[in-house]
Amino acid sequence: MKKLLFALLLAPAVAFGQALDEYPGNVIPLIDYASTAQSQKPGSQVKRAVRNVSSSSFDLQGVTVAEVIQMIYSNAIREPYVLSPDVLADDRPVSFRWSSGFGSLQGFLVRFLDSLGYKLERVGRVDFVGKYSGDDRYQEIYVYRPKYRSVKYLSDMISPMLDGKFNASHGFATEGVTQQDGKGEATLTNALGQMGRDSDTFVYRGEPENISKVKELLVSLDVPGTGVLVRGLVYEVGFSQSEGSVFSFITNLFGGSLTIGMNAASLAPGSDFISFKNVTIDLIANMLSKDSRFSMVSSPSLRVMSGKSGKFTVGQDVPILGSVTYPENSSPVQSIEYRSSGVIFNILPQVYGSTIDLDIQQQISNFVRTETGVDSSPTLMKREISTSVSLQEGEVVILGGLAETKDSNGRNGFSFLPNFLRANTKETSRSELILVLQATRIGRNVD
Repeated sequence: MKKLLFALLLAPAVAFGQALDEYPGNVIPLIDYASTAQSQKPGSQVKRAVRNVSSSSFDLQGVTVAEVIQMIYSNAIREPYVLSPDVLADDRPVSFRWSSGFGSLQGFLVRFLDSLGYKLERVGRVDFVGKYSGDDRYQEIYVYRPKYRSVKYLSDMISPMLDGKFNASHGFATEGVTQQDGKGEATLTNALGQMGRDSDTFVYRGEPENISKVKELLVSLDVPGTGVLVRGLVYEVGFSQSEGSVFSFITNLFGGSLTIGMNAASLAPGSDFISFKNVTIDLIANMLSKDSRFSMVSSPSLRVMSGKSGKFTVGQDVPILGSVTYPENSSPVQSIEYRSSGVIFNILPQVYGSTIDLDIQQQISNFVRTETGVDSSPTLMKREISTSVSLQEGEVVILGGLAETKDSNGRNGFSFLPNFLRANTKETSRSELILVLQATRIGRNVD
């Protein structure tokens, strides 16, 4: 009886030993738990994952993330560890193959977990494996020195499309600050002003896949900008009321030579511009110089980058009286302000694929003596036009509208005669400023 009982107990062990002989080395057949749910369905078969494990190599096929970690820590690392519920609930089948020739097992495991969205963090002597949250994801730093564009421009273009941190902060102005030093104000010398100044190096901190996207975007964005050469001519035209508008005799002056290039829509009654195509501004200037009624006031020429403002000033800064302050226990202090007068020309171009948009402000001004009111300060007399136009490449446009009318009264006859024997005369003269503009693209061509 004892021999029979011993034989019955020994039979399973012998069978298990024979089963192990079928798998050489440390190859152990185990159930793939990722397929357990499928195996419960009628007619389905249980899949099995073969694992080749030793202290110097791992070859795991079709196992879960939790099983990979458990196998590595049990056979190689042998340190205490904690798996979060997210890791235990992850039933995605993965493959893991490593040997000592691939480098550090710990570093290989960190990269493996990072690719799946998990982090390995050591606290004390315990390794914690869990899901990334927020900015905890493994990130790298990419440094780039722009060739053509500013750091602010590149950051503003890329930041809405990718997560990560840029060295150009949107909370500060990136241009030089020139405010007076005071409490809480930024200057060129204090710390707040230095933080707001633009840098010459683009720095990005983010995930490796985002850094690859940043590099691709920088190739397309960091290209030479497009500039604009804006040439202008300012004329003062003197004519009488009987001669009509200034555009009527400009049309008559150019009609015989530039009929083909003239924009017919601009010749409608009441229009305040004329445009020409396939001509140069020098040709327009040459034709206007033949008429004595046209007197050139200035000829500004500015080269400006697209999206940047430019200013042209010919004149003087005139001191005028400003505000009066009353310091405590002191005499009143009268401030002096300087105001510009003369020819002031401001432009803001924006270059597009087929057109060039211009925001224009033209002012002709001078100071005269004040005869009414506060006669201690001069009066600014000015004629100003502010408009936005859209020009094609090489198009010339003439803008008007800055008109001034003067009435002069007189008497004809001998001075020794009484007034009732002399004829009263009245003459109305007009002068108008016209602006001739031409914009030419400079730099990168738009595809």
